[in-house]
Formats: sequence, C-alpha cells, structure tokens
Amino acid sequence: MQVTNTSSIVASIAAQPNQPVHTAGISEQDFGKAATGKFGEILENYDLQNITPRDIDKLADQLTEAGYPFIMDMMLLRARGAEFQSHMPDFGGVPASPDEPVNLIRSVETSIEASRRHGDPTEAAQHLLDFLIKLDEAPDLILAQQGPSSVHESMYRQFVEASAA
Repeated sequence: MQVTNTSSIVASIAAQPNQPVHTAGISEQDFGKAATGKFGEILENYDLQNITPRDIDKLADQLTEAGYPFIMDMMLLRARGAEFQSHMPDFGGVPASPDEPVNLIRSVETSIEASRRHGDPTEAAQHLLDFLIKLDEAPDLILAQQGPSSVHESMYRQFVEASAA
C-alpha cells in the first residue's frame, strides 16, 4: 500500500543526520531565515483541491527552489506527484493520470481511512494531510485577517505552528 511505502521512505529520510526533517522544533526566526517571501506567491497559483499530479511536482519544485527547508513535507508531497506515481507499475500499482485533476486533500484523507481499516500506519499520511490543509488555508486566512502587507511573515508563523502541533 502506498502509505506504508511512503512511511518507510520518510523514516529513512528522518534518520539522516543534519537534515531538517519537518518544522517541529525550528524557531520562527530560523524558519524565516531559511525561507524566502515567495511561498505566498507560489501557493496563490495552486488549488490543492483541484490539482494535477504534474502540478504537484511543480508545486514541490517551486517550494524547494524558494527555500522550503523541510524534507519530510516535500518527500510526502512529491509522493503524490506525477514523477513518483509514474513508478507505481514497477511495484504493482496503477499510476494516476498526470494531467487529471484530483482533490489532493481528499485523496490523502481517503488513504488514511484505508490505512486505518487495514491496520497500516497513518503517521506519514497524517503529517502530509496537516501540511496540505495549512498550505490550502494559508493564503485565504492570512489575507482575510491582515491584508497583503504581512502575508509572508504570517505564513511562516502558520507553517511553524502547524508542524509543531
């Protein structure tokens, strides 16, 4: 099952020393230094409830290029992208159509539900779901509360708080 495979990949990445794995334990100041002001601009271009696997790859690439420093988040996001999915037949699975939009959040929720029914681990998928929900909500919430002038600073704070929870 994909969630189990992703969990083992994440565990191997998490075991690598000197690599930031996720935002937990990283101060807001350090997070702000590691990231650039481009996150908000990037997120405005994507609808996680209607996104193609090919666009998931683009989103992950853009977040990485903008300085998003947390390996686990990017690994889990990339596992839903077209490039990773293209290897599914090698493992007996069926890849998603790279250009067919999916509700990424609902897809992860469905994976979590299936994993629970089968007794498989859900920690990695739950981490991805938490990350995706924050990504999906961040632009609208920040703009509604504060206006565009402080969007990026507030987004950094939300990323840190979400991952630490």
